[in-house]
Amino acid sequence: VRVLYEAENGMQGLEVFREHRPDVVVTDINMPVMNGLDMARAIKALSRQTQIIVTTAYSDTDYLMQAIEIGVDRYVIKPVDQQKLMEALRECVKVTFLEREVQRHQEEREKLIVNLRSAMAQVKQLNGLLPICACCKKIRDDKGNWTQLESYIRKHSQAEFTHSYCPDCAQQMLSGGNQKNVDGV
Repeated sequence: VRVLYEAENGMQGLEVFREHRPDVVVTDINMPVMNGLDMARAIKALSRQTQIIVTTAYSDTDYLMQAIEIGVDRYVIKPVDQQKLMEALRECVKVTFLEREVQRHQEEREKLIVNLRSAMAQVKQLNGLLPICACCKKIRDDKGNWTQLESYIRKHSQAEFTHSYCPDCAQQMLSGGNQKNVDGV
């Protein structure tokens, strides 16, 4: 807990909530102007993920049922045992932390999906039939321009090239046959 805010009544508590948006709200049921359950209802309408702890001297099941219907997260009976209140606060903070972790993981997952779709779109650019010259091995792009094979692949992918000789060409080079075989035979 970094910052605590205090309010004299439920209406003021709601205003403090609207202004500061705390992660956890601790309220009594019996408060002037607006009771704690009405304030909790208004807060949950603004922010379902806000954790609310209700303290009360009432052990009436009607109040407990209302608190459950509103979505109150913890219910502590007065006189308040400090250990029970601290445990309720720890649990609420833990839930808030876990919800944020889930949200962070979902956002990361969505970014990965966007990146994956982008990568798939790039891969799709290299799918399909490529018009290639049978003689010089240039590629015709979708605009009708003829480009060297290496240039085309560099432009449409992340591929880089290294140059070497295949065994047949290496043998031909070693035997002194420096003729370029253009028809692939």
